[in-house]
Amino acid sequence: MCRLGSRRRLFVMQYVPGIPIEPSCAPLLLQHPEIMDGIGQWLAYDMLINNFDRLPLIWNNDGNCGNLLFDSNGHVYGIDQRATAIVSNMLEQYLERIHHMIARCRVWSRASDDELAREQESHPALIRVSHFFRVYGGFVLSAAQMRALSAGVVRGCEELVRVATDQLLERSLQRARTELDIEPTGTDLQSAHELVLAARAAMRDALAQRDE
Repeated sequence: MCRLGSRRRLFVMQYVPGIPIEPSCAPLLLQHPEIMDGIGQWLAYDMLINNFDRLPLIWNNDGNCGNLLFDSNGHVYGIDQRATAIVSNMLEQYLERIHHMIARCRVWSRASDDELAREQESHPALIRVSHFFRVYGGFVLSAAQMRALSAGVVRGCEELVRVATDQLLERSLQRARTELDIEPTGTDLQSAHELVLAARAAMRDALAQRDE
């Protein structure tokens, strides 16, 4: 716990014995569907909290390969995540991106090789993701890897909708306010809480349309 300016901040650090995505190991390591699925599940979490500093699925940036680590057993770890609040007039657009991405990932998870090849050349999200793995991993993302990644996104969203109940999120907010001694209104914490609630609702609505 420390104080920055007039506010107290809590910093949590934990050592993760893993390696980042890099050309020396990524082509071999990431050929396993369960690892790509795990990355997809982390991306679902990133969408929930608007953590844009990892892999550029719905964010228009280059990503950060250092925020994904892998251990010797093939487990996927995300590090340095943070919830980033969105100003109210931009929130609806962000929620629409979540909704669209879940719909597309559902399609991509069962698409043919030819269909994914066309999508990787035309859809902005797949162009960004393909560029990320080509630059940082030194390999071209295959159709099988894209299907596994997409399935992981959908699976991750389903799990988040299931476990991140209103009651759990409200308890987490109240605990953070108590432990950090934060005022109950007009804070970054409150805005982040509202973002998570809205993002989870967008995920729930998108998943409910699966069979329509």
